[in-house]
Amino acid sequence: MQLQSRVRYGPLLVLIFCLSGASALAYQVLWCRQLTFVLGGSAIAVSTILATFMGGLGLGGWIGGRLADRVGNTLRFYALAELLIALSALATPFLLSTSGSVYLGLYSLFSGQPALVTTSRALATAVILIVPTTMMGATLPFMARFYIRSIDSLGRGLGTLYGINIFGGVLGAALAGYYSILTFGVWNTFLLAVAVNLMASLTALVLSFVAPHQQAEAEPKPIADESSDGPPPTRAQARPSTFLLLAMAGFFVSGFTGLAYEVLWTRALNFAIGNSVFAFTTVLVVFLLGLFLGSVLAGVYADRSRSPLVFVGWIQLLGGLSMVAAFAFADKLPALTRTMVDHLGAGNVLADAFTKIIPTSAALLLPTIILGFTFPFLMKSTARRLEALGRRLGDAYAVNTVGAILGSLAAGYLLLPAVGMVKGMLLVALVNVLMALALFLGSEQGRSRRILVPVSAIAGALLLIGVFVLNPRPLIESLPVVKNRSAEILSYEEGHTATVTVVKETTRKDGFKNLSLYINLLGASVTDNKYFHQQYYTVLSILPAALHPDPKRVFVAGHASGVTTGAAAVDQRTEKVTCVEISPEVIRAAELFAEYNFNVAEDPRVEILADDARAYLATTEDRYDLLITDCFISAVTGTAALYSREYFELCRSRLASGGYTSIGVGNLTGTGRTVAMTFCDVFPHVAVFRMPRGSWYNYVFLLGANEPFAFEAEAMDEAYAQPALLTELERYGLGRSGVLTGGYVCDSGPLVELLEGTQICTDDLPVIDFQAVAWAEGFVANLQPAAQRGIGWLRRKEGGPMPFPWADDARPRDWKEEPRVRPGAGVKPAG
Repeated sequence: MQLQSRVRYGPLLVLIFCLSGASALAYQVLWCRQLTFVLGGSAIAVSTILATFMGGLGLGGWIGGRLADRVGNTLRFYALAELLIALSALATPFLLSTSGSVYLGLYSLFSGQPALVTTSRALATAVILIVPTTMMGATLPFMARFYIRSIDSLGRGLGTLYGINIFGGVLGAALAGYYSILTFGVWNTFLLAVAVNLMASLTALVLSFVAPHQQAEAEPKPIADESSDGPPPTRAQARPSTFLLLAMAGFFVSGFTGLAYEVLWTRALNFAIGNSVFAFTTVLVVFLLGLFLGSVLAGVYADRSRSPLVFVGWIQLLGGLSMVAAFAFADKLPALTRTMVDHLGAGNVLADAFTKIIPTSAALLLPTIILGFTFPFLMKSTARRLEALGRRLGDAYAVNTVGAILGSLAAGYLLLPAVGMVKGMLLVALVNVLMALALFLGSEQGRSRRILVPVSAIAGALLLIGVFVLNPRPLIESLPVVKNRSAEILSYEEGHTATVTVVKETTRKDGFKNLSLYINLLGASVTDNKYFHQQYYTVLSILPAALHPDPKRVFVAGHASGVTTGAAAVDQRTEKVTCVEISPEVIRAAELFAEYNFNVAEDPRVEILADDARAYLATTEDRYDLLITDCFISAVTGTAALYSREYFELCRSRLASGGYTSIGVGNLTGTGRTVAMTFCDVFPHVAVFRMPRGSWYNYVFLLGANEPFAFEAEAMDEAYAQPALLTELERYGLGRSGVLTGGYVCDSGPLVELLEGTQICTDDLPVIDFQAVAWAEGFVANLQPAAQRGIGWLRRKEGGPMPFPWADDARPRDWKEEPRVRPGAGVKPAG
């Protein structure tokens, strides 16, 4: 009767475990986003977050596995684990504020010692995540020990549970990454995930009484060794430890290669699906979907297999080779993406999701389905007795998780910088093939063994030869920016933070030359020999410098081509410029732009640091006369962190007395409106300037201050007296101080009126990251239509008292009084 009750409630148990997986992956997305505000968004910080998350899962699996075999009704322990997940996750935002302050103190204390900084970062992360992630890891052994009633049905039962938990992860990651954060905000998404855990906990607790625990069979039926062809014992059964070692190695390799592939493909797919906030979610969803399908299919066949380890060998062999085969066709994916966009359109969440999921699935779904067979088959080969199922499962889960951590770190910090994506993919596939070879060598399949061993050995040899012989072409060569133009790749570096490419383009018609910087294959900065593109980068720095009476200390967030940083040092009154750029690869690439960035790398007054700008500002005690943010134009994922209300509040707190914060807001359309509205929400005093239109984009600038503006004529005269600074001002149509003062439009009053109804970007509701998806990838112009009223309407409004006390008549004048400088007129910007 109890067994019938168990069967009756089986679907409900499966549903509970699906919800558990959904909340777990939603937490991962949320925690990664939130913790970057505390730990910084650098690659080291993100890897630390993921390693801690997965380490907690492994620890939970190991502890939970041992408890599962000793306690009576494991479903009640599962209910307790879900409850603890909910309560600890609910406390996460409060723990962040506490541990964040501790971490920032350690960061400041150990800022000159990278090893101590990394250690403090890991400790701060562990304090926040260890309890909920450990409980998450314990749920699988608890549920499996209750759900699986016979060792003969282990494959089907574990395949169902493991697969459905992964499928829940697909739903959780997709819901959080594509919809919930944008619609409800981070905190409300947290509450939704907590509610799911509470519902799973309550349901499991009720079921633990309705479907009481049944003891396992007293005398489990012996099974043939995984290496044998049938029930009769063989010499392999005399040495089961060898096969257990092989199985555990398989668990490790499965985790190692799975996460390594995910890291490599996430970087590789940037050129096909962009680098927006949706890109990581897309790769995660497709990976999990493939693992889910593979696990469910494996559950059907694992119980029928007489040689599970041999089958795992096939999985490893085919999985590794299929990944390499998929990568061989990766250069065709951009065309598929463009086809999807043409048919589905873009600019809304559903279309943007499908235009990424379909190309990603075309590359990854089949290989991940193959690899998804691994876990159920390995468990079938190692779990001989139901009484020890929990411990075996816990050990396997822990080993698999350790492999995943090391695979993620190896791919990001070793393979990408050392050998690049293509050779890195070959080396990871080689690990799969070598694992297959070891499994085949350990089997006793007779004739099959004599065939499988040389086949896998030959496959491994070919992959190894490819690592040493191949000279792979950069993936950017398959994009129109290089393929269909007269372009030359000057630099290409695949680092642990980004893939950075510098491309030189020349038009035959008029000799117009572009030098473009691409971050993760997305255009981030463009310079040219006619100074068409540089207006935005340069004016960001020289506008506030020309207006400030004594700009001694300057901070620049974001380096890119280095033009903004170099322009910040053009003013000879400036004593020090501190630029913080998250990617060291970008800093190195910027040296190729010396002709345009004032040779900033050689300026002794300029310090360029490879760090997270927001984390740096949160820890430094310095105050700045000018604080310039130049990251938005790159539209790389995560830029909302440097244009949110919280970031601007941080900037405001780091201004010296009389200091200015400078940003560009494009032409006040699309995401530029959100940035402007957020900026006005933070700074009590805002000055809006419109520059002579030297380029057709990015010509509206905002200055923010803590005190009322009162620009001094003497300060401007001193700025204009400097030949180098005057040269740059003249280059962009600001050759006379009267033209610059005439560029003043209004204060924040009319601007806020113009932007009425525009959403503010916050850490909790990072609308910029989501708004920028279509714009950043060139699918549509804007997600948020510009208002009918624009900059011309602002110029006709009374914007409060003029900040130029010596020139009350300096209201916006007719720009025809000053000849416009339009060196690149008629040429559209690249990227």
